[in-house]
Amino acid sequence: MGPGPERPHGMAEGLPSLLVALAVACLVAATRAAFHTATVWGTVRDALSGLPIPNAAVEVSGEQVSAQEGAFQVRLPPGRWVLRAQAPGFAPLEAPLDTRTAYPRRLRKDLALSPLELTVLVRDGASGTPLPGAQVQAAGHPCTTDAMGECRWLRLSGAVALRVEAEGFRPADLRLSPQEALRHQETHNPLEVRLQPLCLTLRVVDPQGVPVPGAWATAGPQEGQADADGRITLCRVPAALDVQVQAEGFLPWRGLWRAPSEGVPPPLDVALAPRRTPGRVLSEGPREEPVAGARVRVGPQEVRTGPDGAFVLERLRSGDEGQVEADGYQPLAWTYTGQERLEFRLTPLPTVVQVVDLLSGEPVRGAWVAAAGGEAQADGAGQAILLGVAPGEEVRVRAEGYLSAAVPTPPDRRVVVHLLPQVVEGTVRDAETGLAIPRARLYTPAGLVRADAQGRYHLAGYEAAPTVQVLAAGYRRATFHLAPEALGEALRAPGAQAGVAVRPVRGGKGVDLDFLLQPHAVHALYIPLGRLSDPAAVRALLNLVAESDLNGVVVDVKGDKGRLAFRPRNAIAQEAGAFRTDLMDLGELLAFCQEHGLYTVARMVVFKDPVLAEARPEWALHRPDGSLWLDRGGSAWVNPYLSEVWDYNLALAREVADLGFDEIQLDYVRFPSDGEVGAVDYGQESTRETRIAAIQGFIRAFADALEDKPVFTGVDVFGLTVTVHPESEMGIGQRVMDLAPYVDYLCPMVYPSTFAPGNLGLADPYASPYEVVYRSVQEASRRVPPGTRVRPWLQHYFYGPDDLREQMQAAADAGGWGWMFWNSRANYLYPQVFSFHTGTP
Repeated sequence: MGPGPERPHGMAEGLPSLLVALAVACLVAATRAAFHTATVWGTVRDALSGLPIPNAAVEVSGEQVSAQEGAFQVRLPPGRWVLRAQAPGFAPLEAPLDTRTAYPRRLRKDLALSPLELTVLVRDGASGTPLPGAQVQAAGHPCTTDAMGECRWLRLSGAVALRVEAEGFRPADLRLSPQEALRHQETHNPLEVRLQPLCLTLRVVDPQGVPVPGAWATAGPQEGQADADGRITLCRVPAALDVQVQAEGFLPWRGLWRAPSEGVPPPLDVALAPRRTPGRVLSEGPREEPVAGARVRVGPQEVRTGPDGAFVLERLRSGDEGQVEADGYQPLAWTYTGQERLEFRLTPLPTVVQVVDLLSGEPVRGAWVAAAGGEAQADGAGQAILLGVAPGEEVRVRAEGYLSAAVPTPPDRRVVVHLLPQVVEGTVRDAETGLAIPRARLYTPAGLVRADAQGRYHLAGYEAAPTVQVLAAGYRRATFHLAPEALGEALRAPGAQAGVAVRPVRGGKGVDLDFLLQPHAVHALYIPLGRLSDPAAVRALLNLVAESDLNGVVVDVKGDKGRLAFRPRNAIAQEAGAFRTDLMDLGELLAFCQEHGLYTVARMVVFKDPVLAEARPEWALHRPDGSLWLDRGGSAWVNPYLSEVWDYNLALAREVADLGFDEIQLDYVRFPSDGEVGAVDYGQESTRETRIAAIQGFIRAFADALEDKPVFTGVDVFGLTVTVHPESEMGIGQRVMDLAPYVDYLCPMVYPSTFAPGNLGLADPYASPYEVVYRSVQEASRRVPPGTRVRPWLQHYFYGPDDLREQMQAAADAGGWGWMFWNSRANYLYPQVFSFHTGTP
């Protein structure tokens, strides 16, 4: 056999032997280790109960050891080892183990884990003191704190949720992380929980929201008093409780309060109702009459008694001091001592009343004197004594044969009453001439009294001194209050009271009293209905009148087309739509005139009325074929014979009187005069006699309808009406003798341009404005009865300033009582003529 393979360079020749030796050594070592391994076993137990801990975990030097139901077993070679055991709710444990000297054998090593303990200490968050009896839940396990305010739990593991509750405190919720829970258990440091007291804050106010300091509140075991702001704070109260609040002077309040489940409770507002203490004030004496109007005061509070003497005070407190005062009584001081009802009796002060005859100055025996507190009869000296009469209070006196009187009580309570005899008579006179004024009208509370043709009047039977309004044509209206004091002064000093002259009636008990009226002639401009649609133009006209010698205006309130310048109450006028809504308010016009002392005349067109004819065609004038009859200007008329037409216009006249005009002036109180007047079907025979009767009947009805209205009246007539034969009615029903007795002013329309050549004996009336006006007014003045004045319409168109002045002068020279200028468009071109200063009436 040949030589073997060549060995690699450097390989030891003894290598195989070395490898064999190593293998043997390892085998020996392994065999020896297996021979010395120890079996360590044991049980992980609860150190307190000794019971196994089923879920315990065991590890040796970082390696997990299998453990079931707390039992474990592990084989360990010789060495030093550390056994570690842990379980939820227990403190982990490390136990040393030495297996070096052990020979094959079993070593028992039981491990006892100490349970973890969590302690919660509950304190009052405000005071810091422990809270025994608090309810604490930790991980669903309830506990009640002991006398030290503590609760303990064993074997809690992981994160722990805590809820802490105690009556009178707000609940607290906490959540501990596993690390926080473990730290508290391992260190045995209690977890401190501070509960904030549950506080109820009350704000006590009165019904006006004003705080009530000093109010007292009770809520469960707590009670407290309100501060200056009315606030009461009660802490450590139950979450639901009955609250009672009371304060002196108020009714008690009671309510159920519940705290919200979360957060700080909001303040509770308590509005206390004032305690109302009723009472009465009576007059001391056998009758104990109630004292009305007495002033009952306590502190800043003051009330007055009603007619029955009753009053009510609020918020009275024991010890409050007050006073009762009443005019005519001695004041009374009082102190409140808690009474549920008060009653005060005042001592009356005496008031001495002396009753005297105004004319003779003699005492009036047996007169009855009365005031709010009672009445008494005057003795033989005409004196009576009343009790409890306040200064300023009215004392009323009545006696047979005298007008009743009422006078205020002076501060010294000594009253002198002058009685005026019931019979008052006299004459209405011109204040300048002293001449009697016939047919004056006296409007009294008992109705209308007419002076006779000699101006004499007679007033009797009045219980109290009447207020008399006197109207006479051509004079300013005058109002007189027949107060005994004023008349007595006029009796003692003639001229002391303007407008009256007083004298005793000879041979009897009474007064002769003359009313003195100031003459008043109206010089006016006409404002047509259509002009009222331009308020600025109307205001300019009013200013023209106010700034000149003019003193009045004539205003259409019912125009030539039947339209009205005021909103009527009359149902027919409303149905017909007679009111023009685009016109200036008459209230503004009347207010201006009253402020500037201007006389106001309301012009009403009567029988020329297209609005009424259309609304009530059965009341209109017709042609024989039944169609509406129209005048030359195309306007429809209503039938002067029909009472329905009369009633419509009379109702409107009464409404106009209530508007406040000084005078109502009627126009077109006649039958038609132009157009086919022969073709009018009146529904009855129309003769001279029937026309006269119709027009006279209407004007009489007009006077009767306004009898209770203190307003002047007038009627417009054709210019020729006052100069033709007195018996002539010119086919239109107008005669001075039939109209003038029923109105204050007859107003002929004496426009020279409307007179034909030969009228009034003038070849050219238009060229003779002075003569036309003078002759017409002079003749009219002859025909009117005493008590009726002539105030003509003058023409303010086609003429220049000189002609206008001639008409004005003619009216004055002929005895006219003023005048009115007519211009159908209210276009007055020559304002300079209105500064005339003629000195005429």
